[in-house]
Amino acid sequence: MVDISIIIPALNEEGNLEPLVHSLRSQAARDRLDMEIVIVDDHSDDGTYAEGQMLAGRYPGVRIYRKGLPRGFGNAVRYGMEQAQGRMAAIVCADNVDPIETLAEMRRKILDEGYKLALASRRMAKRDSDYMSAKYKFFQFGYRWLSRLLVGFPYPDGTYSYRAFDLAYMRGLGLESPGFEISPEISFKTWLADGRIAEVRAQPRVRVIGASKFSFFGAGKGYPRILWKAFRMRLGLT
Repeated sequence: MVDISIIIPALNEEGNLEPLVHSLRSQAARDRLDMEIVIVDDHSDDGTYAEGQMLAGRYPGVRIYRKGLPRGFGNAVRYGMEQAQGRMAAIVCADNVDPIETLAEMRRKILDEGYKLALASRRMAKRDSDYMSAKYKFFQFGYRWLSRLLVGFPYPDGTYSYRAFDLAYMRGLGLESPGFEISPEISFKTWLADGRIAEVRAQPRVRVIGASKFSFFGAGKGYPRILWKAFRMRLGLT
C-alpha cells in the first residue's frame, strides 16, 4: 500500500496528461512522497486513453483506466477511488492547474495529524482567487453563504475539487454525485459526520491546453441538490 493515490479524472485531455504526470513525479521526488497515479479516462473522444497508456507503460506507479458511460467528474472520481490503493487520495484535475506543491502538507494533515479531509483553499489570501471570473466569484459567494446558513459549514472554499482525504474514511461516506458537485458532497458529508477538516492555502495556475469542462449550466442542478441533501442530513431527515 502506498501513501498517496493521485486520482486524475480526464475527459478529452490529450496533451495535458504527460506534463501533469511529469510534474507529479518531480514533486514526489522533491518531497519524497510515496505516490501512485491513477488516471481515469472518462470515455474521451480524443487520444487521452492512448496518452495514458503510454505513460503507464513508461513509468511505474502510473495506471490508466477507461471508464464507461455515463460521463461525469464525480463518476470518474468515485471510479478512481475504487481502483486506488493508497492510505489517502488526492483529486488532481488533468488540466495541470492545481497547486500540487501542497501535496506534502496535505499528506502531513491526513497521515500524520489524523485529519479526514484537507481542503485546498483559495480564500486564505486574497490574490489566490484573483484569477476567478466575476461570475464564478458571485456563484461561490452565494453558495458559501448558503452552506454556512443551511449546513453550518464554516470553511470558505468547500467547492474546489483539489483536495485530499483519508481514502478508507471517504469510501465509507457513501458518495453518489455524478458531476462536479462531488466536491461539496465530500465537504458536507465529512463535516456532518464530525470528520476533522484542515485547510491548506492554494493558488491555482492558468490552464494552458484545452478548455475547462466545468460549466454553470451543467452544474446548475447538482450543487443545489447536494446542498439540500446536506441540509436534510443536518436535520436528521435522511
